[in-house]
Amino acid sequence: MKKLYILITLILLFTTNILFSQTGTICKWNDDKKAAVVLTFDDWSPGQYSIAVPELKKRNINGTFFIILSSVEPWNHPWSEVIKTADYGNEIGNHTQTHPDLSKISAARLDSEIRSMKDTLDKHVTSQKVVSLAYPLGAYNDQVLKEVKESGHIVARSVFSVSQNYTYNFAPKENDYFHILTYQMDSSRSTSDFFQQIKNIMNGGGLLTYLYHSLDNAQGTYNDNWFAKVLQDSLQKQLDTLVSVRNKVWITTLGQAIKYHREATCAKITEEMPYNGQQWVVNLTDTLSNNGLYNQPLSIKLKTNGVKYLEIAQNNQPLKIDSVFNDTLLFHAVPNAGQIILKNTKKATITNLIPKEKIRIYPVPATNFITIDANFSLYNAKIIISDLVGRKIKSTKNREYSNQLTIDTSHLKRGEYVLNISLNDEYYAQKILVN
Repeated sequence: MKKLYILITLILLFTTNILFSQTGTICKWNDDKKAAVVLTFDDWSPGQYSIAVPELKKRNINGTFFIILSSVEPWNHPWSEVIKTADYGNEIGNHTQTHPDLSKISAARLDSEIRSMKDTLDKHVTSQKVVSLAYPLGAYNDQVLKEVKESGHIVARSVFSVSQNYTYNFAPKENDYFHILTYQMDSSRSTSDFFQQIKNIMNGGGLLTYLYHSLDNAQGTYNDNWFAKVLQDSLQKQLDTLVSVRNKVWITTLGQAIKYHREATCAKITEEMPYNGQQWVVNLTDTLSNNGLYNQPLSIKLKTNGVKYLEIAQNNQPLKIDSVFNDTLLFHAVPNAGQIILKNTKKATITNLIPKEKIRIYPVPATNFITIDANFSLYNAKIIISDLVGRKIKSTKNREYSNQLTIDTSHLKRGEYVLNISLNDEYYAQKILVN
C-alpha cells in the first residue's frame, strides 16, 4: 500500500506540473507557419529596382535588398528609389561600400566598409534601421565578425549552400546567426529546383534564404549582366510558385525572420492571473536584453477552456485576435512589452495584482483543506473558488484578523480550480488541484 501511495503521489505531482506549466504555446514561426522563406537580392544591380521591387509588390510580399554604396548614384538609381523600396515593406541591408573581400582588408577600412555604410543607410532610409549584412563574396574572419556584431547588425548572410541545414535549429550558437546559409539563383535553376528547396524547408521547419544577383528581361532592357543573371520571366514563375504556398510558409525579410527566431527560442509565456470569470492575465518574456531592437511580435496560441474572449490588450494597447479554432486562440504579442490581458467582456477592468511572493497557498494537490498564508492581514479578504471557465463554486469573506486562512475543499470534486483572493482593490489568483 505504501508503494502504491507513493506512486499515486508522484503521478499527481507530475500531472500538476504539466497542468500548471503549460500556459500557452509560442509558435516557431509567424502565424504558426511551417517554415520561413526570405528572398535576398545582392548588389543593387541595375535590374533590381525595375524588376524585383514591382514583382514583389504585385504579389504583396517583401524581400531583403543588400545595397552597395557605389551602386546607388553611378547607375542612375538614386536614394529615392532605395527609400521607396523600403517604403513598400522591403528590408534594406548592408553589403558594404565597395564590395571588397572583407577578410583581406585593414581594420580601419573594415570600419569604413561596414560601420560607415550602416550609418549611411540609416541616414537615408529613416523608416527602418539596418540590422542585416551580406558578406561580399561570402568572405569573413573573426575580425570581420567582431565588427559586424559591434556595429549593430544581428544577422549576416553568407553565400554557402543552405542544403547543409533545413532544420529549425539552424543557429545553435550565437555566431551561427552571422553565417546564414543560402540557395543561389542563376539561369541554371529551374522552377522545379526552386520549389524543391521550399519543400525541403517545409519538411525541416527552418529558415530558407534565396540569393539573387542580376535581373533583366529577355530584351536586355536594363543591361544587367553583373553576375548570375535571372530573367524576369523565370523570376515571375518562381515568385508565383512561392506565393502558392504562402499559407504554409512565412515569406518575410531576413531581419524579421532572425528577430522572430531569436525571440521565440528564448521566450516563455506565463500565467500572471488565472481566469476569474472576466479576464485572464498572462505575460510574454524573453531573455534578450535589447527590447528596442528585439520587438518582433510573436504568434501565441492559448487554450481558452471554453471561454469566449472578446478583447486582448498588452500594456493597454489592443491586440488583434487572429483566429479561434478548436478552443485555441491565436494572436500576436511582443516579448517584454507588458502584461497581456484577455477579457470576455468589454466592461472588465484589471485591478492591481498582489505580488506572488506575498502569498503562499498549500498543499497542492489539496485533499480536504487548503491553507492561505500571507505576509499581511487577510481581514476582509474575499475568497472565491471557481472552475476554469469562471463559474463560482465557493465564496466567503474573512472576518478574522489573521495572516492565515484555512479553506475547506472536501466538498469539491476532484479536478482543477482557481482560488481568487481580493482585498482593498488588489487581486490574487492561483490554480489549485483537488484530489
